[in-house]
Amino acid sequence: MRKGIRCELCIKGQRFQGKESIREFVEFVEFVGGILDKKLEQLFESPELLERLAALEHEQWVLWSRAVAEEVREERRARWERFWGPYDELPEHIKEEDRRFAKKVLDVFREEVR
Repeated sequence: MRKGIRCELCIKGQRFQGKESIREFVEFVEFVGGILDKKLEQLFESPELLERLAALEHEQWVLWSRAVAEEVREERRARWERFWGPYDELPEHIKEEDRRFAKKVLDVFREEVR
């Protein structure tokens, strides 16, 4: 009968044997996890990412609003048509509306990775 437990871990061909080696591996994984957490937070706070998501939000709204344009009053349709252009050409107050929804998307992702 064996006394004690053999401690061994093998990941992608790298063998970790013994309690010290596995402890070092766990510390390394925790260290890398900390770096990834910081990188994700930087990504979520990135103004560039926010703008990209806001532009996508605008593109989605344009597709939707064009699809339902025949169902709304003419004055509403005329108001919408002014904003059917590219995101980069929108007035700042309209861009801010798209950013507001883009921030909601980022919040969902932030909650999922925590």
